[in-house]
Amino acid sequence: MVVMLDTGEREFGRFMANRRRERSAAAWRKDRLVGDDDYKMEKEILGACGELAFTTAFNLSPDMKDQSGGADAVLPGGQTVDVKTTSNLFSGLRVSGIAEKFDVYVLVRQISVKRFYIRGWAWGEEVRASPLHAGKPDYHYMPPSRLRNCNCKNFFEGRNRSELPAA
Repeated sequence: MVVMLDTGEREFGRFMANRRRERSAAAWRKDRLVGDDDYKMEKEILGACGELAFTTAFNLSPDMKDQSGGADAVLPGGQTVDVKTTSNLFSGLRVSGIAEKFDVYVLVRQISVKRFYIRGWAWGEEVRASPLHAGKPDYHYMPPSRLRNCNCKNFFEGRNRSELPAA
């Protein structure tokens, strides 16, 4: 599923990223991103725009907290969602040890500045059972081929069929 963010949404993603970085710095939180400040900021913007793409596509409210680390969205059934965004065409879903607490993980790929592809999703227990990929900190890794498809509006139907209204 491809999602287009308009200029206002892209700027809102920049605003979210700036606010999160400022609040994290004020709270003396260690920044996990490596590289110079411009690189870190671009990664933060990429993540915020990926969250906006996902929440826009599925008509959910985005996380408006000032700090990163919480759920990026909450589904109507109460499940927490963590959105992982990449600009790498071949990248899979990588989840660090500090982000192992969510019910659902979604992989979003940036196609261009305003275009995002919701690549797939996995349940939290599947991600936590996936192999660790070497790195600091270690990451659970799922290749794109193991992710579930997001091509329909209710991609959680299989698990939540009992919560859907009767036809």
